[in-house]
Order: sequence, then structure tokens, then C-alpha cells
Amino acid sequence: MDGASKDPPINLDELMDIMDGDQDLIQDCLGDFAQEYPAMLEAIGTAIEAGDDEELERQAHALKGSLRYLAAGPAAQAAESLEMMGRERKDSGRSKVFALLEVECIRLQQFIASYSG
Repeated sequence: MDGASKDPPINLDELMDIMDGDQDLIQDCLGDFAQEYPAMLEAIGTAIEAGDDEELERQAHALKGSLRYLAAGPAAQAAESLEMMGRERKDSGRSKVFALLEVECIRLQQFIASYSG
């Protein structure tokens, strides 16, 4: 996990399958995520700073679920890594993975802003 993924932030074919091709649902879910993810990232960052493994695991798991529902593979992988770090009480590398998650969420936000269905 050195830098941003070269893959698109969202797998559109998978997203269409998940949402059964419903463009209104896709737009609503993308819009909801765009509004909610900053607070989710902040909660993860706070858990990392506090060294709260349980909260890190919980918050990263919640974000991972949202990302998977949106077929946002690269960001979901980073969130899953943080979830595992919390579960396994692994401190090393958290900041680096969190920085990657932030980058992937920015890429996702940019995709959402330009998505027209």
C-alpha cells in the first residue's frame, strides 16, 4: 500500500449490479456517502491518535461496509487494513494506511462529483 491505486475508485459494473441498475439509487447513495465520509474518516483518525484499538476496528469496519456497497475497492481495502490493525492491536503502519485511505477517499469524492450516471 504505497500510494493511490491505479484502479478506478469505483468499479462501475459492480456498482450497477449492486444497485440493480437504479441510477436514482446510485446518485442517492453516492451523495449520502459524500456527506458522511468526512465524519467517518475523522472518527478513524481520532481512534488512531487515541490508540483505541476497539474504536479503530469499529469505525474502519463501518467505513469499509459503506465503501464495499459502493464498489469502491481501493478505499475499501485500505479501510479493511485499518480494521485488521485495530483487531490485531497492530500499531505499526496505521498512519501510513490512514493517509492512503484519505487519498482514496479524495479520489472517490472526485469521482462522485463528476459522476453523471
